[in-house]
Amino acid sequence: LRDRDHRIDTVIVGGRSGTTHNAREIAEYLEQWPVLPDRPLILIGYSKGASDILQFLIDFPEQASQVDAVVSIAGSVGGSPLAETYDSLYALLFSHLPWSHCPPGDGDVVESLRPEVRDEWLRNNQLPGHIRYYSIAAFTTHERIARALVPTWKSLLKYDRRNDGQLRPRDALIPGSTVLGYLNADHWAVALDIEDESELLAHRDDEAQFPHAALLEAVLKQVAIDSTNKASSGREQR
Repeated sequence: LRDRDHRIDTVIVGGRSGTTHNAREIAEYLEQWPVLPDRPLILIGYSKGASDILQFLIDFPEQASQVDAVVSIAGSVGGSPLAETYDSLYALLFSHLPWSHCPPGDGDVVESLRPEVRDEWLRNNQLPGHIRYYSIAAFTTHERIARALVPTWKSLLKYDRRNDGQLRPRDALIPGSTVLGYLNADHWAVALDIEDESELLAHRDDEAQFPHAALLEAVLKQVAIDSTNKASSGREQR
């Protein structure tokens, strides 16, 4: 995608921290990001990264004024019922998995994913109106669920038979956003090649890999089209 004239980078935030902590990390990163008038700034948030971005928009309004669009990909916008039932299992999981070197951060990651916490936050915070918001959710069937996500996928079936093993589709949508589509994939597959790191955890009966680059290219193309249309509309109004 960089070869196609996109400037792309990854903002590293605390994988085990709450949204307030990570919003600050996003702000600190963007302080080093040059503002280019001819290049719109698009923030793409995967999983809890979407909630971190929304928190950033509220906590750092001056920097948020530079943002043209926000895209949630399987984002935990509305939280997950799993946060209510898997809190203790989460701590156990992270103490044993290969990526347990992830720093503990402030430890608020599960708390910030509780549905009632996310619902209250969305009610109490009005997102900036100048930004265009987009959402992509995911849900799939048993043969496309990674082995380690099967238990949580089954747990979510009682809430919604359509889920990605971590989230219900409705919880992945930013209120008032443009829904770009629904992905036939589990929560890991939409953004991670986790099967390359751990075949045991990520084995799926359907082994087709998800086309990440194609997804991002389609997202950026649509956002660019909308940005051009927005600019043209603004000139016509003037």
